[in-house]
Amino acid sequence: MAQQRRRQKGTGSVRAKGRGWESLITVNGAAVRKYWDHEPADAELLQWCVAERLAQRAAPSAGSFEADVAEYLTRIAAMPTRDQVAYHLNLWLDALGRTRARSTITPAEIDAVMQGWLSTPIIVPPGQKNGPRPRSASGLLTVSSVAKRRAHLRAMFYRLDGKHAPNPVRGTALPPTPAPAPKGRPYGLILQILARMAPHRWRKGGPQPSHSLLRAALMAYTGLPPALIKEIQPTDIDWRAGTLLVSARRKGRGVGARLLPLAPQALAALRAFDAAGAYGTFCTAGLNICFRRAARGLDATITLYDLRHSFGEEVYRRTADLPTVGRLLMHSPTSTATARYAMGANAAVNQLAVAAFGTGVAALAEAPAAAPEARPAGYLPDLLATEDNPHHIM
Repeated sequence: MAQQRRRQKGTGSVRAKGRGWESLITVNGAAVRKYWDHEPADAELLQWCVAERLAQRAAPSAGSFEADVAEYLTRIAAMPTRDQVAYHLNLWLDALGRTRARSTITPAEIDAVMQGWLSTPIIVPPGQKNGPRPRSASGLLTVSSVAKRRAHLRAMFYRLDGKHAPNPVRGTALPPTPAPAPKGRPYGLILQILARMAPHRWRKGGPQPSHSLLRAALMAYTGLPPALIKEIQPTDIDWRAGTLLVSARRKGRGVGARLLPLAPQALAALRAFDAAGAYGTFCTAGLNICFRRAARGLDATITLYDLRHSFGEEVYRRTADLPTVGRLLMHSPTSTATARYAMGANAAVNQLAVAAFGTGVAALAEAPAAAPEARPAGYLPDLLATEDNPHHIM
């Protein structure tokens, strides 16, 4: 009897057959087989299974909710966040039904789905890498996560039916979304994490500078997102002037290319980046894994993108000027996201403001030593220095 073994969940079964191996899965009730000349790894099986299921998936019937979603995704195919939108709309398809007409969806149904997401804990199976993940100890999705799904569904109805057409999402409501918490970290912690990242990677020719460390350091000292770091070219750098020409950004309202000045630390990181030839595309998820691995034992919640938040908060802490923060972070002038970088630095900015106020008042308090005629009219110590005021200033 041929040996048969069950593999990773979702990849069917594999058994030795003849001089090779045979894998078997069921798609839409029909058995699908594939013969291999070697024992396939789980990753190969999973890739094959996904391809077979996609190839044999029935096309959505015309006029169905699923067909409308497919049409909407075609219209926004050039949007940078198209894959994220598709993921969220697929959750609505599973919750509301794929074959029904879009016009039959009611606000009450949408409300019921959202309340279910907010009240049902998410259980992540061991080993699962994709799918929704809770951000709280209770296992519940946050209000902001459900609000994002609601926004994508509302945008789809708006795009397909028009601005003034009935939109069932308008009649729904969610609890108030809490203000985003500050995500910046002290640069002392960031330096510790960078110091723990491997400085070299091993190749056939011997050790070479780690591109992961160089890219993370560049992100920490410039605040640029990974998508813009991937587009840096040697011709964008002016070493003498210490500036970097950053490509246009498509996210949100989008901004054009900008010439940004570089801090000394950023210039040093860029020199190491250039010397190692770390230009070009890279896997952002892989870089995040390397960064979070180095942060173990120091901060369990920090992510690669928090380097950008830390840069924005530190710039605001030093300048107390949000427009400057927005320009350096490649935000559009009308962006509302820039304000969040003031949240984590407001305490320090307030301290500096009060200290400056105290220094100014202390300087004015020395003015009574000057001749009375030299004091400005309505000078506060003169107004308070009366016999009827027991707390007068002399």
